[in-house]
Amino acid sequence: MRTVWLTAGWILAALFAASGWYLRWFMANAPQPVGEARYSLRANHVYLLLAALVHLGLGARAFPPATGARRRWRTLGFTLTLLAPAVLIAALFIEGPHPDPWRPLTTAGVAALTAGVGCVLLGVRQAPGPNG
Repeated sequence: MRTVWLTAGWILAALFAASGWYLRWFMANAPQPVGEARYSLRANHVYLLLAALVHLGLGARAFPPATGARRRWRTLGFTLTLLAPAVLIAALFIEGPHPDPWRPLTTAGVAALTAGVGCVLLGVRQAPGPNG
């Protein structure tokens, strides 16, 4: 599973860089974008970096085998964190040029990423502390 996370993380990092080049080209060739559109595009661009760093962080950690509820939490978390970048990429192209203060796709992508990390944390068995 580590290979999946590391591969996804590096692919997302490359997409982050590619979206940066796209934004540079888009903003250079567009008639002075309105401030809200510029900030919306940049925010969605940075959310791709967030997703890449989350995936690289998950790939850097070895998860011990889990059973029962912990395994279900972890599986749900892994699924959410793998699906969230697709939503964030769609949000970059759909919502970015047309700023909307609510931005439902961006909200859904960030919420899925956050919930996914939370579910993964719920699925990790904690090591016993110094008192047992």
